Formats: sequence, C-alpha cells, structure tokens
Amino acid sequence: FGTVGAKEEYTQLAEREGVLDMALAAGSKVMQGTVFAALVNPEAKKSYDLEINAEKIANEQHERTQKLLKQGAASHKAAEQDRANWIAATQKMLAAKKTYEKNQFIAPFNGILGVFKVRAGAYVQRGDKIVTVYDPSTLVVEFDIPEKYLTKSGSVSYITVQNHTYPLMHAQTMVDPETNMAPAFVELKEGAPCVAGSVVDVLLSAESVKNAIIIPLTSLILDNQTFYVMVIKDNKVEKREVILGAQDNVNAQVLSGVKSNEILVRVNPSRLYDGQDVKITDQNSILKKAS
Repeated sequence: FGTVGAKEEYTQLAEREGVLDMALAAGSKVMQGTVFAALVNPEAKKSYDLEINAEKIANEQHERTQKLLKQGAASHKAAEQDRANWIAATQKMLAAKKTYEKNQFIAPFNGILGVFKVRAGAYVQRGDKIVTVYDPSTLVVEFDIPEKYLTKSGSVSYITVQNHTYPLMHAQTMVDPETNMAPAFVELKEGAPCVAGSVVDVLLSAESVKNAIIIPLTSLILDNQTFYVMVIKDNKVEKREVILGAQDNVNAQVLSGVKSNEILVRVNPSRLYDGQDVKITDQNSILKKAS
C-alpha cells in the first residue's frame, strides 16, 4: 500500500494562542496570499487599529508642518521633529501589523486546503497544527519496500499505480529494523486519478522474466501443500502438478508443469477429476496458454 501526498505542501502552525475562526472550508482552492483562517485576538486587532490611527495623525501633522515651513510659518526644527514622529509612528504601526498578521493563516502558494486539524471555535496553543495546503498538480506516492527486494540482484526499478507504470524516484537504502522496510516514493503523472491523503495499491516490479508462462490464480488447485492445474488434452482432463514462481493478486508464473499454448481450466478446476472425458462448449471457460 502507498499513501498519496503532494510534492509541494505546507503545514500551517499557530504562532500565537487564540480561538480559531475559519473563513474557508477544507477542500477550497486558495490563491497565494489568501487569508483562509484566523485566530480571534481582540487585543492584537485593537492595538493594530490604534497604531494605524496614530500613524495617520502623525502623517497629517508632518504634512501640515511641511506646508507651514514653505510659508515661513514653521521652523526647520519643528518640521524635523514632526517628520521623526511620523517615522516612529509608522514603525510602530508596521510592528503592530506584523503581530496582528501572526493571527492570520495565509496561503503560501496556489493550492487546496486539506482537512483542518482543529475545528472552528476551538482554542489553539502556539505550535498547534492547523491545516496543510497542498498543490494537487504534483502528487507523489510514499510506500515501503521490503528488505528482500532491496538486497536481491533484480531490485525494484519501477512500480505500478492505478494501472500506470512509473520509474522509482527514490528508495532509502537504510532499512527500518522494526518493520524490515525501506521508505520510498514515486512521482505521479499530472492528472493521475488520485487525491492527496488517499491510500492506493502499489505493485513493485522487482525483476523481469522473458517468455514467462502466466496462469490465473483461479486455475490452481491446492492439495496437500502442492499446486495442480487441470489441463485439457484430446478431450480429457489431466491433473498436473505445477511449480510456481512470482505471483501477484491475479496471476502466477509457472516454472514447470505446463507448456506454452496448452489449454487448462480457468474457473473451478476442482470440480473435475483426472482422466474425465470433457467436451468444450464455451471457450471462455478455459484458458489457452501464452508465453
């Protein structure tokens, strides 16, 4: 199994304490710079508003003094003092703005909002995870590779996800001793039928065998730890032991016991017995072998 994630994603953390107020719901598309949620902090908002007003008053006084200076009705000292007061007020306003914006959660890039980790109206602490913003156009699948496939000569070189084959992008060479697995990931093609956060089946292609004989698992009979198939030859059933190689959830490789192009029963082979006379009436009920 593999977990689908975004190649580009960013988890928003709370920089201050407060009550979460959401503006946009999970799954919403956001543009870079969009405020999609905020912490309710009346003190920070009040302080920011006061500094905005103070900066406005200081700027108006500075502009008034400049006009009086040109008219000769104000001294250069007074003009310089009012200019310094305006610069100081501007700096305080910008500091208050920075503090206030720490209560806002802003999209760092164009993307989609994931599932919020905190519900609206809940009180959050500094450092709490709020939500992950991700870019759905670049998805990756993260999965684990069993140790035995990393050490054998025909190691994993590509995988299959949703019937599409991809080259392996990265596999960690160090194995987790608790799981005997090595983390790996592969980048999906744009438009792949997957969504971030979903779990998908991952088929590891560890080695390639030319001219392999493949049969469906439904054609196998397990009897006393031995596998058999029912081969149809000259309108008779022949029960034959087979040795299997690689397998998946649908097919198995036959190493010996069946030759290419032989015909065998594909479904419910255990209903027949060795030496039984048969007549083929439905070609869909049998399988013609191919190499």
